[in-house]
Amino acid sequence: MRKFSFIFFLLFSFSSIGKTPGKVFKDYIKSLQSQKALKETVKIGDGIFLNLSNPSEKFILQQMDVKVLKEVVVENRAEVFFLITWPVKPLAIENFLKKEENNNLKNEIPNEYIELKKIGKKRVINIGTISVLKGKAIFYKNEGKWSQFIKTKNKQNTVIKSYCITHHIHEAMELNEKRKKFYSALTNGRSRILSNFLIASEKMSLFAVKMMELQALPFNKLGVDILCKEMISMKKAPAFQSKKPLKKFPKMKRFKKWNSKNLVKDLYKNYKKRDFKELSTVLRKELEKLKRFPGMYCMHRHIVESILRTANYGPIHKEKAKSLGLNTKNVEKLGEISWNFILSQIITFPLAHQIDKMAYPFQQEGIPIICQDVPHIPEY
Repeated sequence: MRKFSFIFFLLFSFSSIGKTPGKVFKDYIKSLQSQKALKETVKIGDGIFLNLSNPSEKFILQQMDVKVLKEVVVENRAEVFFLITWPVKPLAIENFLKKEENNNLKNEIPNEYIELKKIGKKRVINIGTISVLKGKAIFYKNEGKWSQFIKTKNKQNTVIKSYCITHHIHEAMELNEKRKKFYSALTNGRSRILSNFLIASEKMSLFAVKMMELQALPFNKLGVDILCKEMISMKKAPAFQSKKPLKKFPKMKRFKKWNSKNLVKDLYKNYKKRDFKELSTVLRKELEKLKRFPGMYCMHRHIVESILRTANYGPIHKEKAKSLGLNTKNVEKLGEISWNFILSQIITFPLAHQIDKMAYPFQQEGIPIICQDVPHIPEY
């Protein structure tokens, strides 16, 4: 369920005489982009909202380009069909964090993060390919002026499953913020760097996630729970424990990087073939290998489990779409949403390695950081 306690009201009556609905719509978007201090929930189009109190969603609004594809005018009502794209630009972590969060990370970013930033520049290209969104906005003509009416009173949307990944990430940030204090007390503050880095990474991920969720929204409204069935609530994360017996952790004198090179190659190969079944087989083999290392490589394992669940639900979503009578084009589009989500997770393996490496010294002391902070993700 998605609730909006307040929706920003903007009535375009200013100098709209003589302007087409499409031009009025573009002026509307430009006016929102120019209001840097705006923090309300705003309506971009029919069923498309952005919460500008969220730095990632504000970044999305400010960076997006809008193109009007078509205008359909029937008497005093008009539908404006539009295409939103996001230019491929380097994404700096500072764009997504509040001032105090940046201060927390200042001089604490691990040296290995330099490599992650290089990978991030390549990652932007992938984000650019999925950051395309079509939608429509409805306008009404009153006294010769085209206006977009957005109700200001409290509103509760139709009960549908949507924006589930965003909800999951917010749950994760809330959990990690709470447990940061517990871990800090256990480690005399040494774990704060890891906690801050983890929370910042989660916040950065909201950018790509929002793009995919907006693409999934029309299917969610039809009853296809894509990008929702894939999520496991953070409430199912293990209860906090200060320490666990050291025998539950592998005996390693120093952290050894998990070799994911061949895994990534195999995943990319099946991504290109769009082969859900073979992808799942590869991931199950990876999980078998990880069984030898309980108590560590927990973020890597978490991503593998998540991709596996996504791969298993991909075909199920397509079958559900067919049963609802969706045409072949939309069924294939649905499949692409699953594959885009899979790709967005594949490219996070270097980040997972960094988090696992930072967690290792505490895990060797018997502190199950990260391992008890993510829920087990079953295949179905």
